[in-house]
Amino acid sequence: MKPENEIGFSDDDFLIFYEENQNVAFWGIKKEDLSQENPPIYGNYDTIEKSDWEMETETTENFFLLMAVFNGTLGGLQFNGNYLGEIDSKIVKFIEENYALVSEISRENQKVYTDDFYEVISLSFDQENNCTGAFIGSSDQERFDAILDNMDIDWSYLSYDDEEYDDEEYDDEEEEESN
Repeated sequence: MKPENEIGFSDDDFLIFYEENQNVAFWGIKKEDLSQENPPIYGNYDTIEKSDWEMETETTENFFLLMAVFNGTLGGLQFNGNYLGEIDSKIVKFIEENYALVSEISRENQKVYTDDFYEVISLSFDQENNCTGAFIGSSDQERFDAILDNMDIDWSYLSYDDEEYDDEEYDDEEEEESN
């Protein structure tokens, strides 16, 4: 949110500084925590008027890391993709064995994995611990393609689907790399 006129306190004394683009979630810092160097961040997934704040991350630093992963896998990174639907447990196991869990921003229903942040993978889980979604992203095309090659998922969306990645351009890049 913009400091000059959008950041402010909720009726229950949370400094609201971050908002989801469709206004369905807000994040803030408790007023009494503002003196801390790296205070916890709370999320409100209802409305400011009907407060139901829950801790999102234990530190502000981790909150911005979490938002970077979310924004990156949802389009901020040049190469990104997502799938909403049941994901085979073998794929989940492959990710767990080949990528590092980012524990400080993961929780039971949303786990983030990475390879030194050259690529990120975020997995969603339901209450029975079934994987129900995958979000991936990288700024490196080779790394992104390796993720696609290693995960047999019928992706709902890939950045390659966008007009800027027409088949000819993508095929020309692959041909140049192989020469």
